[in-house]
Amino acid sequence: MFLPLRLWPPQTTKSPRRARSHAARAAAALLFLASLALAAPLRAANSGGSVTGPVADFTNPGYIGIYRHDFNAAENGDVTIDTGIVGPIIGGFSVGGNAWGNRVTVTGGTHAGEGIYGGYTQTEYAYQNIVTITGGTIHTDVFGGYSRDHDATDNTLRIFDSPDLSLANLIGGHSAAGSDDRTGNTLEIHTLNLQAASIKNFQHFRFYLPETVRAGDTVLTVTQGVNISTPSSGPSTAPTTVGVGIMGSGTPLAVNDTVTLIQAPSLTPMRA
Repeated sequence: MFLPLRLWPPQTTKSPRRARSHAARAAAALLFLASLALAAPLRAANSGGSVTGPVADFTNPGYIGIYRHDFNAAENGDVTIDTGIVGPIIGGFSVGGNAWGNRVTVTGGTHAGEGIYGGYTQTEYAYQNIVTITGGTIHTDVFGGYSRDHDATDNTLRIFDSPDLSLANLIGGHSAAGSDDRTGNTLEIHTLNLQAASIKNFQHFRFYLPETVRAGDTVLTVTQGVNISTPSSGPSTAPTTVGVGIMGSGTPLAVNDTVTLIQAPSLTPMRA
């Protein structure tokens, strides 16, 4: 099963380089994002944090940007990693406070340890954290935000270039307590020909297609089933949205060309 992008003749005067997603148009959720796209960040190696722990919930010492062992919030941590870490990689960790506004950037290395987390809190809320992946081999779980007791919302996972994510589980947010871990979480893909094991707990999907895109290309292949439909019940029933934009000033796609956004063995799509 797949989530396709098909170009249709324009109904009104629009820039010719903008592509319209059939599935997303049917759901009235397509956004054109080329003007908002970000360049892959350039960062120094293994910076912004320190080897800490092992902290609670983990077995091995991790690389952590901001560590709060009290009730204070872990905020504005900014970690960059380009070598493998056995323990967790965490932008901001708090025992008793919120984890918000933290960043993790992975530029290289092999990571098969205890996970990558934008923000992690044991007792409060994990929100507005960002994980950016531009390289490396990721064979572990990647979380925008993680909370044991409350919501994990409004987090973002951004992917550039050609990292190996074939064994990675990409997770917008996770609430161990069963609270909202989907609303506002966003998956941004700024490249083509990615493969991941699974994706879950995202409300928003943003595809920034490069100028090199051609008819028949696939953005993301997921080896396990994917559900991107809007939940009918539970802590998050906010509508799923899909946005597509083509970078640059060229017109690489023509009317009726098709690009597969997500290819998976089973795909529960958005409903019109």
